[in-house]
Amino acid sequence: MPISEIGRFSATPPPSPGGARGAEPGPRPTSGAPAVSSQVSPRARAVRAAAAGVQEAPPIRTEKVFALRGAIASGAYRIDAARIAERLLDQL
Repeated sequence: MPISEIGRFSATPPPSPGGARGAEPGPRPTSGAPAVSSQVSPRARAVRAAAAGVQEAPPIRTEKVFALRGAIASGAYRIDAARIAERLLDQL
C-alpha cells in the first residue's frame, strides 16, 4: 500500500473543512472500501494448539520431580527395561 493511501483506511473520519472542534463529522463512505481479510498461518495454529495443551495439562508435582532428580543424581533410580517394554506392548 502506498504511504499516500494510509489515511484512507483510518477508523476515524477525516477532519471537516475548517477544522472546527465539536463539529459533526461528515458522512462516512459505505461502499467502495476494500474488504479486509486475514489468515492464520500454520505456525500460529500450532502455537495456539500448544498453548491450549499447556493450559489443559495437569499441574506439575514438584516434590516428585525433585525426588526423581535426586534418585537419578545419586544412582539410586533403576530403569526396568522389561517392564517398560511390556507396558508399551500393552498399549498396541
